[in-house]
Amino acid sequence: MFYTLDYDYPMSPDNDYYDIDDGVEIDGVVSWTTGGVVAHAPSAPIVIDMELTGDWPDATPPPMKIGHMLLMSHSMVEALRGIGVSSFDAYPVFLRDRANERCFPYFAVNILVVLDALDRSSSEGVDLDGPMAIFTKIVVDESKAQADLFRLAVSGAIVVSERVKEALEHIPFLRFERASASFVGSASAEHDWLEDTTPGS
Repeated sequence: MFYTLDYDYPMSPDNDYYDIDDGVEIDGVVSWTTGGVVAHAPSAPIVIDMELTGDWPDATPPPMKIGHMLLMSHSMVEALRGIGVSSFDAYPVFLRDRANERCFPYFAVNILVVLDALDRSSSEGVDLDGPMAIFTKIVVDESKAQADLFRLAVSGAIVVSERVKEALEHIPFLRFERASASFVGSASAEHDWLEDTTPGS
């Protein structure tokens, strides 16, 4: 069984949240999404600034953020390492809230395995064979899914196995959408990639 991995953004009752500026350029890193090994790992933790959009004393960043970089919390990375997943590199990050003098330790994660494991006949979306494909339903060809954690080559979606889901599902705000052919027929198994839950989208 495989799942796409996504997340919801923690928000206050007034819809306040952390706006994370992850557009940091790192020497030697061309892309965080193509699976290429970073030749020279950052020698010091990467500092990423974020800003709270309102008054929310208990504000917390999401457990992961998919953007220019892939950010994961310590609890996520520790859970992956704890079950022996090795298909990624992780580099220390500090998410810094200057205004409120708060700092959260995270990791910038580079997933090293990119697989052409999309079941095109069962997946649904727009321009599925083009460079700008948009998916409303992702189905994984399990015969080609030879890793517990990987990116899909066409969509860039992050896919995890059942054992990874079990290791991560205790972490709040993570979301897992079934992507195996025998289960995607139900409404709960479909994920509308056209409706982004990220604030400001």
